[in-house]
Amino acid sequence: MSALFKMGLLELEQAEFEVARECFEAVVIEEASNSEAWFQLGICYLETGRPDLAIEALSRTLRLNSENADAHYLLGNAYGSTGLLEKALEMYQNALSVQPHHPKAEEFLTRTQSLIQSREHFRKAARLFDEGKFKDPATDDLQWLDQAFRELIHSVAIFPQSPAGREFESCIKLILDRKLEQRIEVPVNEENRLWAEHCERGKSFLTSRLWPGAYQAYSEATQFEAGHAFVHHALGIAQYQMGDLAGAMKSWLATFEIDPEFNFARVGCLQVPKQYQAKAH
Repeated sequence: MSALFKMGLLELEQAEFEVARECFEAVVIEEASNSEAWFQLGICYLETGRPDLAIEALSRTLRLNSENADAHYLLGNAYGSTGLLEKALEMYQNALSVQPHHPKAEEFLTRTQSLIQSREHFRKAARLFDEGKFKDPATDDLQWLDQAFRELIHSVAIFPQSPAGREFESCIKLILDRKLEQRIEVPVNEENRLWAEHCERGKSFLTSRLWPGAYQAYSEATQFEAGHAFVHHALGIAQYQMGDLAGAMKSWLATFEIDPEFNFARVGCLQVPKQYQAKAH
């Protein structure tokens, strides 16, 4: 068994994971109390895409030797790959209890905490969408949509690869289909005329679903005045529809920073005096 175990280690070092797995499986069949063989077998299962078997092997390792910090850490990885994030978090915490400042466990603990938070925001958004399906369009003020939009933003901000990123389009479609406008109380005068022109052009392009035009107009508006939440929200919509999720997130987070209470279910609309209204372009 000692020779077979050493052969398994050699094959593992050469990344011959299947051959190494066969060696370690043979060892644990004969020596079920060999915690190191179970540990190495768990590594082989992880490397060959068998997380369920890795969970079993690494759990056996820890029943035999609960002080193996790397086994706790790898068991966390195995649980994480099967979507059991709370169990993964527990394993990373265990690894750090055994070995404070474990180089990988700290990193994956933080990452898993973020994943769990992101998932919770996404689930809240999904529940709000389900409830919104039963709202009467004649009386629905879309407050649920505003909150759902916020939850999606939080989910993606925490974890950029969150599936929440694919849900913005349905929100945007509903906002534009319902044509709900939020009147922006900003006096328009000669001093801010150019800014207002770009805002009006941007809204026209946005409601017509001409995304590049909306993006250009709102981008130019921010060059004149960058402190208006509704401009960044609209800019985010255009960026998202042009395929730039990262840019859209940056714009929506800027919206939050300017006005935490901003209503994401509405499109901003300035009251521009006729003499200052945008010229035809």
